[in-house]
Amino acid sequence: MESEEFPQTSDMSDTNSSSILSLPPELLTEILSYLSGGEISVASAVCRRFYEGCNEDYVWKIRCRNEFSISDISGWNCSYREIYTKVLYHYGWMVGLWQPDRGCYGGLICVKINNAAGRLEAWSYYPSQPANVKLALRSKLLFTVWICNGETHAQCRTGIGGEVAKQHPIVLTKNANKDLCIKCQSPEKHQTSGDHDLRFWTWLSEEYGFEERNVGVFDQHLYIRKYNTFTEFECEYSCKRILHPRSTPGVVVQPGFFKGDYSAHGVEIIKLGYTDDLKQLELLKITGDPNIPAGCITMKADLLCPMVLTLTQQEELETLSEIDLPDPDPDMQLGQLPSQPFRIPNGCSREGSNLVPESCKWRFSSRGQVAYDNYTRPTFISGHFVVFDEDTLGFLWIDLEAFCLLKRCTETDLACL
Repeated sequence: MESEEFPQTSDMSDTNSSSILSLPPELLTEILSYLSGGEISVASAVCRRFYEGCNEDYVWKIRCRNEFSISDISGWNCSYREIYTKVLYHYGWMVGLWQPDRGCYGGLICVKINNAAGRLEAWSYYPSQPANVKLALRSKLLFTVWICNGETHAQCRTGIGGEVAKQHPIVLTKNANKDLCIKCQSPEKHQTSGDHDLRFWTWLSEEYGFEERNVGVFDQHLYIRKYNTFTEFECEYSCKRILHPRSTPGVVVQPGFFKGDYSAHGVEIIKLGYTDDLKQLELLKITGDPNIPAGCITMKADLLCPMVLTLTQQEELETLSEIDLPDPDPDMQLGQLPSQPFRIPNGCSREGSNLVPESCKWRFSSRGQVAYDNYTRPTFISGHFVVFDEDTLGFLWIDLEAFCLLKRCTETDLACL
């Protein structure tokens, strides 16, 4: 990217009054600032005037501002030119949201620029413990890219030991599918001494806050399975880009990320979006489990089939299952529908019921996806999708006799653009 010494170039005359080279230096620099980073590198090899203009920090300040919204570099302790050529040009493409390939479990990673700390950094987001959709997501620093003494350093920030021990080299590349590929160069920094059981219970305590005596046999099997998968992908894995949710006018709920309670599988992260015609709402798993893996649709609601029910109609699951669905109405205006009472039916799992509001704005005929282990024989079963407010949703699994509460993730990195 950088030209460390002045190249041998054509002998363009600076005396030609019609030449761009006759322009004042500040005007030439302004013109060069409109070029992309790659074009600036090419332009710097044209002639001495271009070379000098391309090395003006103002040119790189404009690139940093226009491409990465950087206007304050006080935390970097270096020039705009260094920031762009040593970090942003090589690693700036990573900025955004990613879903790591960790088998069925997936995950959510945010790569961002931290100007205050003077570095590019990646954070992994995951549900808080104990499992409660009202709690904020937890975050863990995965890697950083920064400049020290003129050199670029890409470092893994996870592993065993203190803060210094967790700083070791990492390789960050892009494959043919434009996936982010992460490979730690010091896998021994992620290995602990001791037997397998001890390592598992240490991980479980850090990940979920559980102690051995508090975990049943069935749950322990699920956690061991997840631990083995996470261990397998701890030092080397790829990530697929997640398109950031964008604000959509006129919809029942703005797109975004939500936390959903999935019983034995705990809280999982869901992305809410719409089909192109905005007639169907879809919930996609960002984190998953052995039944419905990450990347699969977990629920979808038909927005042309709103339901208005009384408390009496909601008392029993059997009654709900026998209610005739309304015919789709393309001319229906949701804003004209009244708010309605809500309750969890008798015989339905009531875990977390104290968090559920007593009224809702809308209720829609919906379908939720279920499957056997390893995503075998997947199928969609009937349910009700409930909108309490912009940040609180629910899904009633009629056949499973269960209710799932969803709360919007309010972290700034995940907010709707």
